[in-house]
Amino acid sequence: MAEEKKIIKTLSGKNAIKLYLQGQEAWNQWVEQNPEANIDFRHVNFAQLRSEKSPDIVFANFNFPTGLVSFFKANFGTGNVSFFQANFGKGNVNFSEATLGDGYVDFSYSTFDDGYVSFVGTQFGDGVLSFYHANLGQGDVSFLQAKLGNGHVLFRKACFGTGNVAFNYVNFGDKGADFSETSFGLGKIEFNHSNFGEGDVNFSKAIFGQGDVEFTYINVAKGNVDFSEAIFGDGVLDFSSITVNGYFKFSQIIESELIQAISFKHSIFKDGFDISNNTFTCVVDLIQTQMHKQVNIDGLVCLSLIHI
Repeated sequence: MAEEKKIIKTLSGKNAIKLYLQGQEAWNQWVEQNPEANIDFRHVNFAQLRSEKSPDIVFANFNFPTGLVSFFKANFGTGNVSFFQANFGKGNVNFSEATLGDGYVDFSYSTFDDGYVSFVGTQFGDGVLSFYHANLGQGDVSFLQAKLGNGHVLFRKACFGTGNVAFNYVNFGDKGADFSETSFGLGKIEFNHSNFGEGDVNFSKAIFGQGDVEFTYINVAKGNVDFSEAIFGDGVLDFSSITVNGYFKFSQIIESELIQAISFKHSIFKDGFDISNNTFTCVVDLIQTQMHKQVNIDGLVCLSLIHI
């Protein structure tokens, strides 16, 4: 006898909105009673739910069941959006092509699980975007072609798991991006073809795990870039064809001798390049690299060739 296929309940449309409007307690009680279910907010216009009495969209401390959670092409309107300490269950989470307005967008301390997390093509406004201390789970995470507006972007102390992480073709705006002390886990990390505006870009003390790291063809319009005291494991680092108008700091890399290969070829550094206090056992590729101002190599030890 063929095994009967399990039917998973889906909460969607007006029913999902109605339960959301009842608040956190009612929502979490429903999830406790329905631990395996899909949540479908696709195309929902949350802007219509804002009022003078309740101006914000708040999913703070909401729990989500095991199953697909979709906010695909949802419109959150103008104003604050909070997923503070939201707990997403096992399953894919989809915010792709959603619009999250100009308020404070808060995913700090939120928790994702094993599924694919997608912010592909998501449009964020000009307010602060915070994933501070968020746990992005064990699956792949993609912000491909996301537009992060002109607000400050904060991923400080966020944690990515074993999956791949993609920030390719992302516009980061002009207020800076903080990935300091972020843990990127074991997968491949890609920031290729992304644009950073006039703010500083901070990856100091970030942990990149064992996968390859690619920052190719990125552009930093004005701000400084800081990778000091970061950890890159034993993967391959590719910083080729980047343009940095601010100061680029790549000093005191933790266990820098474990890096298999590192490339800055065809890159342009217009306001200083600091690669001091590192020990590289791999080839450092500086072919056709342009350094317009001072280069700091104090304490640099290269046990292999530098390709210039």
